[in-house]
Amino acid sequence: MKLYLKEEKKSARIAIMNFTIYTLLLLNCVAFAVFGMDKYLAITNRHRISEKNLLFFALLGGSIGAIVAQQLFRHKTKKFKYILWLILCAHVGIGWFVSYSFSFFI
Repeated sequence: MKLYLKEEKKSARIAIMNFTIYTLLLLNCVAFAVFGMDKYLAITNRHRISEKNLLFFALLGGSIGAIVAQQLFRHKTKKFKYILWLILCAHVGIGWFVSYSFSFFI
């Protein structure tokens, strides 16, 4: 009986980790695409994506994708110089805290 419960907890933990990884991967891809689209719109002098929305996608979980896009496309490098790094640090801290405290329940 105990072995069955341990296996059930282990599979639940793996399912949660997989969901989290795939969600963060998707959010980072979306943030990368949004930053790239905004750079394209800037080059072609069209209506741009607001800075509020760009930061929203980074804050939502796409901070790594936003930083990579910022460096690759050389977009918003002066305005968002430290903001995206602070968001990334906050994500790492929150992730550590959640994983540490969640480990007590599973």
